[in-house]
Amino acid sequence: MFSTNLAQVIILAIIYYFVAFDDMTFLLLLVLTVFFGTIDAFFGPVKTSMIPKIVTKDQMQKANPLFQGFDQVSFIMGPLLAGVFMEFGNVSTSYFVATVLVLLSTVLVFPPFIKEAPVEAKLHHTPILDLKEGLLYVLKSKYLITGITILISYNFLVMGAIIVSIPLVVDLYGGTPIHLSYLEVQGLAWSLVLRL
Repeated sequence: MFSTNLAQVIILAIIYYFVAFDDMTFLLLLVLTVFFGTIDAFFGPVKTSMIPKIVTKDQMQKANPLFQGFDQVSFIMGPLLAGVFMEFGNVSTSYFVATVLVLLSTVLVFPPFIKEAPVEAKLHHTPILDLKEGLLYVLKSKYLITGITILISYNFLVMGAIIVSIPLVVDLYGGTPIHLSYLEVQGLAWSLVLRL
């Protein structure tokens, strides 16, 4: 988790540098975004797997909803805060704040600071074996296949189109970054409501 956060800090710092000095190109932004997204894809499962290592078994029932609640709130507040920083500063200010916040979280997850609970049982699984077991489990359930198909279709056809169209709508009506953030927060909030 520490290494993924550190990699995210480095990528955000590079983006901040190029945006602040007006040297950012579309191709460079695309490459950095691919790297950032790939690292973020690793970060999601890692952060969730840290909960059982940090809290005791009897605290798990409280820890999971607290974690999910804060995660969803930050998922909605992030675009709003970014819009505020862009509105009253500029785009590079938003990247700078993001870099500082990710750097702070990197310091907080530094391994000596986390008191991990001892692992109860050591299972010798490989990622390929885990993937195979997971796929077999999903394929046995019609409900899971249907749910996953609906979720993928919904995200690709509905939410994807909405997220891509929001900046175009804001630009068409002459909006500012705060308007963009406001619409993104509304879209994310409705997305969370519909997923419930």
